[in-house]
Amino acid sequence: MNKASLGSLKYLQIALDFINLNSALELTRKIPKEKDIIFEVGTPLIKSEGVRAISAIKNEVKENIVIADLKTLDVGEIEVEIAKLGKADGAVVSALAPKKTIEKFLAACRKADMIAVVDLIGYTGDLNKLKEFSESIDVLLFHSGIDEGSDIDYAVKRAREIKEMFPEIALAMAGGLTSKEILLLLNYSVDIFVVGRYITKAQDPAEKTLEILNIIRKQK
Repeated sequence: MNKASLGSLKYLQIALDFINLNSALELTRKIPKEKDIIFEVGTPLIKSEGVRAISAIKNEVKENIVIADLKTLDVGEIEVEIAKLGKADGAVVSALAPKKTIEKFLAACRKADMIAVVDLIGYTGDLNKLKEFSESIDVLLFHSGIDEGSDIDYAVKRAREIKEMFPEIALAMAGGLTSKEILLLLNYSVDIFVVGRYITKAQDPAEKTLEILNIIRKQK
C-alpha cells in the first residue's frame, strides 16, 4: 500500500481521536464503509490503547485504508513497525522530527509497502526541508491542531504553497473542517479531507459522512 494505492480518488479521512477503544469502535460501526473513506486511528487513541487500537479498527473496517497517526518524532523505524504490527496501511511522521528520523521512517514505510504521511502540525519552517524526501512521501498533511484552532484563510494559503512545491504528492488538510470549509478547499487541489468532531460528535455520524462524501464526489 503506497501512493499508487490512493489512485485518483479524493478521500474523506475520519479522525478517531478517542481515548477509549470501545467508543471508537462504536462510532466506526456507524460509518458506511465507502471506498473513498480512510479511517485514522488518532494519536490519543494509540497512546491510550496501544497497538491493539490499530488492529481493532483495521479488523472492523477491513478493506478501507487505515492510517496510524503516530506523529513520530524519534525512532522512525520502530514506530513504523508498531503501525505494521497493527496492520495499518499507513503511518504518520511529524515534520518537526529530526531529518534522520524522517529519513528512517520513510524508508521503513517503503520497505513495508505502507502509505507515508508527513504531518505539518506546528511546523513553521521552510518546506524545502522536505524536498529531498519528496519521492518517498505519499501524503503531506497541513494540520491546524484542536488547541490551536482553525484559520481557513491561512489553510488556503498553505494549500496553495504546498501544492505548488509538491504537485506530485497527495495533499491532506485537517483542522476543524466542516462541509463549508471542504467546499472551499476543493478549489485548491486538496486530495484528502480529514474530519474529526464534525462527524464523531454528530447526532448522526453516518448522515454527516454521506453529506461530505457527496460534496467531494460532485466536485471531482
